[in-house]
Amino acid sequence: MKAPTDIMIVDDFLEDRFFLSHLLSSLFDNPQITEFAYAEDALDHLKTNPTAAYDLLFVDINMLRMNGFEFADTYLSLLPEGQPAGKLFLVSGTFDPNDEARAHDREGVAGFIKKPVTRETLAAIIG
Repeated sequence: MKAPTDIMIVDDFLEDRFFLSHLLSSLFDNPQITEFAYAEDALDHLKTNPTAAYDLLFVDINMLRMNGFEFADTYLSLLPEGQPAGKLFLVSGTFDPNDEARAHDREGVAGFIKKPVTRETLAAIIG
């Protein structure tokens, strides 16, 4: 995979967004990182910017208003025909084996990441 240039982070905790953004910036040269605290805001952004294409998306599972699974289901339906989906990773700070299994079984989800996210974990999944 080419080095990602466009990355989306969706997490309702500012500290987690900051930490993940910092890790990604240390791994790649000048990534364009777009952050959202709520899944609905990220989806609204995608709806109003249909040509916005993200190489990587990191979405927290446990958020207020809309969870990461709901985001994943809606994300795929918003992509214009012919536009490839970015690699979508669901992230969680609570280890629930059911969440991990649901993430791996979900269409369009590239994987599950347990918080705290580490540089080594990112390097391994991004390849």
